[in-house]
Amino acid sequence: RVGMDAAVEQADAPQSLAARAPGHAWHLAMTHSHDEDFAICDALLALGRFGFLGVIGSATKGARFRSRLLARDHAPQAVERLHCPIGLAGLASKLPSAIAVAVAADLLQRQAAAGTDTFIEGARYA
Repeated sequence: RVGMDAAVEQADAPQSLAARAPGHAWHLAMTHSHDEDFAICDALLALGRFGFLGVIGSATKGARFRSRLLARDHAPQAVERLHCPIGLAGLASKLPSAIAVAVAADLLQRQAAAGTDTFIEGARYA
């Protein structure tokens, strides 16, 4: 367990964890592989239940993923819920520590915008 009621899970096929996650869970796809990141997104969109879905990467990667997910017949409104890139906008650093802080700050801002300091069962966050 890590802070903010988060759990870190590792698996040979990370997308297999999607079905075990609570419907309100926030997901960050941050693997070493674009294919694995895509499989995670595809699995979560197929289930249709998640609080937040973010993917580490560039705006180009996000556009590519959205196009591929639409081609797999995911609903446009579901695909629009995919956030890529993640983290605060405007940071140019590629340092892992800077990216981690930017992603954490982004999630905290989203949480505050939802008007809560905890994650709420069944809530949807944009």
